[in-house]
Amino acid sequence: MRFDPEIGLIKKLDQNLQISFGHHSLNPEKNKTGAIVRRDSKEERAHVELRETTHPDTDKICLNVMSYTLCRGKIRVKWEWTEADGITENDVNIFKTYHENLTCSSMFDINYDMAAKQFSIDVEYKPTFTNWEDLPMKWDLDSSVGGIEWLSDDVEMLCMIRIQDVTKWSVRQKDLWPGEETVVEKSGNECYVINTNYVLVNNTKEVERVDGLKLISDSAVYKNISSEPQKILKYYK
Repeated sequence: MRFDPEIGLIKKLDQNLQISFGHHSLNPEKNKTGAIVRRDSKEERAHVELRETTHPDTDKICLNVMSYTLCRGKIRVKWEWTEADGITENDVNIFKTYHENLTCSSMFDINYDMAAKQFSIDVEYKPTFTNWEDLPMKWDLDSSVGGIEWLSDDVEMLCMIRIQDVTKWSVRQKDLWPGEETVVEKSGNECYVINTNYVLVNNTKEVERVDGLKLISDSAVYKNISSEPQKILKYYK
């Protein structure tokens, strides 16, 4: 396991979720181009329980841990496998097609090498989600090695950890332009909304740059009051 960047704890949402966030100014010596987060075995995954859910077309693709969400900058996500992993070119093509069909596919530069047993996606954040959708890149090649490399200094990365009921959470997300509003409707019995820049809630409550609030009412209006596009997420069960 390798973990170069500093991703600082923001808060815990009851005993359900934990919010952390990393950005260049938090630690310029660590959060910069070339920083790497890497696992060297399948067992080093967070939320390994999610791996039990596999893609309908192949059991060599499983649910991603869905801990990290890119909010700014550019990264490279990379998978490496061994002969023992049993990943075929058909599996890789299914994986590639999934990413090519996502709403945010314009963010991707996809490359793979079957001989070298490697697959990578360069991802540059763009505010492409105008509607609520699943987290992108929610599927993972079931490879022995996987990781993320910072390709720019300005990377901003949200890290969400599920404290309990790991497999029960659903996640939806969208992008908000500066000045844009969206109605967040409550889903499930417990529902949390995570913002990644400054927001105004219900025209009354200003919320800090990165925060999470429990949605008690049936809905709430979130307005992006920052000068940059931002990602907003809804976790519920």
